[in-house]
Amino acid sequence: MILTFDIGNTNIKLAVFNEEELVYKDTIMSLNANNIVSVCKKYNVNVAIFCTVASALIQKRLATILHSADVKLYSAKEILEDMEMDGECFRSMYRSLRLGQDRKVAVFNAWQEYKSNVLVIDAGTCITYDYIDKEGVYQGGAISPGVKTKYKALHNFTKNLPLLSNEDNPTLMGKDTEACIHSGVFNGTVFEVEGMIGQYKKKNPGLQIVLTGGDAQTIGKHLNKKLTIDYKPDFVLCGLNKLIQIHEKKRKY
Repeated sequence: MILTFDIGNTNIKLAVFNEEELVYKDTIMSLNANNIVSVCKKYNVNVAIFCTVASALIQKRLATILHSADVKLYSAKEILEDMEMDGECFRSMYRSLRLGQDRKVAVFNAWQEYKSNVLVIDAGTCITYDYIDKEGVYQGGAISPGVKTKYKALHNFTKNLPLLSNEDNPTLMGKDTEACIHSGVFNGTVFEVEGMIGQYKKKNPGLQIVLTGGDAQTIGKHLNKKLTIDYKPDFVLCGLNKLIQIHEKKRKY
């Protein structure tokens, strides 16, 4: 069994795979040694892989926990770098070395799964847009504030606006301050995502759209129903599973 970790800015997503089958998943706020060791024992996990935007201390703690469970831990970053050196990964036009590991894993998974022009939208603390073409070349994308980040920004950078949380069905025209905030944040995010998709589709007919991330389901319900979108909440976790399987097969030969 394979244990995967997507360590984000706010939450940690983890999942257990039996080859391609996802058999367990959870979202946690922090690394709890007892819980993680319990999962490893219950599912007979022998190998794990992670990607992270967090600090090296989080990575070190995860390594310590899994070592105590006798589970071999791999970094997605290192595996992808090895694949790049061997010419087995997608090519990148990104001019910075700071492309987030989660974004890189998502692009890798899109390249593996579709072999076509794909836009991956990951809606979490940030909303990221990543485009890879049918030739396997990552062209770049965009980063914008996610829904929760927008709510926090309005509260933190103004004197009187309250801190609110997600409103699933906001009205378009708010009749009080709270309703106006919900409309601006949520409807504005939906319009942004639709606008981005529209611009990418103009340049890439037949574009495949993948929507993932913690807010994907909420946002996806309000997107134009004429849009063909693959909603895949576990896209990064599945990409991590693909990565480690490829790596393990290479080690055997």
